[in-house]
Order: sequence, then structure tokens, then C-alpha cells
Amino acid sequence: MSDQHPSLHPSEALKALAEVERASISMAEKAEPSRLFMISLVAIISTVMALIHAVPWGVSLSILGLGIPLSIWYFMTMRKRPKPRTILSHSGPYMRYALLMVLVTQAGRFWEAHLWWEIGAKWIAVFVLLHFCISRMRIAAIKSRVKDANEHSV
Repeated sequence: MSDQHPSLHPSEALKALAEVERASISMAEKAEPSRLFMISLVAIISTVMALIHAVPWGVSLSILGLGIPLSIWYFMTMRKRPKPRTILSHSGPYMRYALLMVLVTQAGRFWEAHLWWEIGAKWIAVFVLLHFCISRMRIAAIKSRVKDANEHSV
């Protein structure tokens, strides 16, 4: 019996597999919130965390109120994107970064900054750490989605 499919050279097969991998990662990235949204969210949280002990609660709540237009923007953009398949359980790295993010926010609450340079240093530290955690969580979620999709039979 002759094969119906012509045999591919191993390098061509590797290129085809790499192209499929890039396409699946791209599709999983489109199902996740955008990087601009993540940076905006982290900036709002970092600002509130940095100013929480230095300004009255009304100012902190008004800055936190910027989350309302941000959430409207999020829901409007995510409406147009493909609906992501739910992940049955998040990976270990995702949960570790989520716990680290909670610890960073708690440490930010304990760090009382009153001078302008202390507030700036606190904002930078909280922003960098939260951005690191949330970007690693995004990467772990994308990898979990791709892995989950590859394990499902068609």
C-alpha cells in the first residue's frame, strides 16, 4: 500500500509544528486581557497603595474610581475577542505569582510613606513588583491554555 500523504522532511515538519505553536500562543494571548490594560490596572493599584497613608481616604477612593472607566474599557474590548476556554485548574507558577501579588499588596499597606520621595519610592517598588507578578501570571495562564488545548482530542 502506498501512502496518500507525501513524507515531509524533518526540518519542514519542525517548521510546521513551530508555526502551529505560534498560532496557538497568539490565539491564547488574544483571549487574555491586553498588556495596556494590565499596566493601567497596576498603575492605579500602585498609586492607591503609595498614597494610602499620605492623603485622605476621599482622594484614594477617587483615584480608585478610575477603575470604573478602566473596567468599562475592559468589558468593551473583551466582548470583541474570542471567549477563552476555562482552565480547570491554574498551574503552580500562576498560583505562586498570585500569592506573591497578595504579599506585595499587604507589604505595601504596612509601609507607611509620608514624604514625597518615600511615596515615589513606594510607588515604584509596588508598581514593579505588581507588574512582574501580573505579567508572569498572564504568561502562566497562556501556557496553561495552550497546554490544555493540546491535550484535548479533536
